Amino acid sequence: MCLPPGVGGQRGAVGAAGSGAGLALTASDLPGVEWVRGELMSRLGLPGREGTQPRLPGTAVDWAVPVRIAGLHVELGGKKVLEDINLVVLPGELVGVVGPNGGGKTTLLRSILGLVPPTRGVVEVWGLAPRRLGPRRAWIGYVPQQSWINGGLPVSVRDVVMTGRLSRATVGRRLGPRDREAVSAALAQVGMEGAEGRLFRDLSGGQKQRVLLARALCRDPRLLVLDEPDSNLDFAAQLEFYRLLARSRDERGVSAVVVSHDLAVLSAHVDKLVCVDRTMHLHGRLGALREAVSGARCCQYDLLAAGRDPSGGEGGGQGG
Repeated sequence: MCLPPGVGGQRGAVGAAGSGAGLALTASDLPGVEWVRGELMSRLGLPGREGTQPRLPGTAVDWAVPVRIAGLHVELGGKKVLEDINLVVLPGELVGVVGPNGGGKTTLLRSILGLVPPTRGVVEVWGLAPRRLGPRRAWIGYVPQQSWINGGLPVSVRDVVMTGRLSRATVGRRLGPRDREAVSAALAQVGMEGAEGRLFRDLSGGQKQRVLLARALCRDPRLLVLDEPDSNLDFAAQLEFYRLLARSRDERGVSAVVVSHDLAVLSAHVDKLVCVDRTMHLHGRLGALREAVSGARCCQYDLLAAGRDPSGGEGGGQGG
């Protein structure tokens, strides 16, 4: 096992301990010790601290694959929320997630973020358990549901976007010119330049979603996790939002996992669709979805994707 930079000096200390000199570790040694401990626990397939998990069999740390999920089961309060979820998100890929309310879509996102530990199975983000990402957590941009934000608070657009620059690395230091430049650049990217001083609560629904996307983009992410980013948006605003998302993918290679209830718009802008209703019913591109819907357990979204009427009749594609 190769040691990370800065850990090699501990070999001497351990050797000295074996000869009776005692083991002396300084504060600077601790990150290396934790790395070695976590690596050993991972290779042995044992749970570590903060919900670490065994690595997928036969895989090493893979920085090329943003998300890899295998056999994921999640139970919350004794209730099965997700069962046997398997998903891979490739670099630069936009993955849409649909399904009924309470089907586990948000729990799936929270598992990717490391906010909900798996009951069973493996979730890897760039080859590591989400809670072991450390500074790499800044590679993830998160857009929560708008209901998560208190719309009555008198906070400015700048303040909302600036929260995207906060991380463990910024604890104890004042946000500076580079952070302000990143905020301005992100707002310009979503077409909200010059709006820094406006109150967030005074914006339209579409403008708020742009600001929340800027909040996720201002940390220069490699992966976006978006929970119903198009809710309460009119059709034109939805199209503009997905154009911004596609631009981030095309220009910066950003991958994204997007939860939405609007199958018609979502399916036109993502590379792959997933239907989640506790289990993953269908997993593939829209063309494959239309061909594959034939089982007894299909969620309503699968039927709509195939142009069929959920009530039992045949749909007319555009009708209803």
